[in-house]
Amino acid sequence: MTSDPESIDFGEVIEGESKSETVTVTLSDPFTPLTESAFTLAVAVEGIFEIVSVESVGEASDGASVVEVTLSFTPAAAQEYLDTLIVRADYAEEVRISLSGTGTSNVAISGPQAASPSLSVRNGDIVVSRASTGNRIFVYNLQGQALKVQTVTSDAEILETASFPRGVYIVSLWNDKQEILKRKVVL
Repeated sequence: MTSDPESIDFGEVIEGESKSETVTVTLSDPFTPLTESAFTLAVAVEGIFEIVSVESVGEASDGASVVEVTLSFTPAAAQEYLDTLIVRADYAEEVRISLSGTGTSNVAISGPQAASPSLSVRNGDIVVSRASTGNRIFVYNLQGQALKVQTVTSDAEILETASFPRGVYIVSLWNDKQEILKRKVVL
């Protein structure tokens, strides 16, 4: 089973507005249909990333089943969002398609303003950008156990997570007094 593209970046979308993108999934076994139940979102925060439609578009020249999946991104706030579209079918290795998008405010801002910290996943590592030197980054599993703690020393702090098993994690950024960023990430 393959997907094209292998990841989708919805780019910047004004909070409350939507943007749609399509991914094509090809399953080499023409006798195993890909139905809506084969597609799930890992984090599935309601209303942010959603599966809009799953439509069979026929067969490839080699007899493989071809399905187009339309996804939408509707940010609820001005921040970065990450999720993963998981495709599962009998007798095929699952496919994971990374989804990302950034919600932006539709409020005009004038005058100088410090950029807010952001978080993304790149090549399987967690990247925290625009955080102040000395801030601390914590990575927790869903049981609340701290798996990694790192102090920010650069504008784009990279947390290597190659040894982490696939799954959902909580990343938290703290200054010396309070938590300033908290996100769920899928690795």
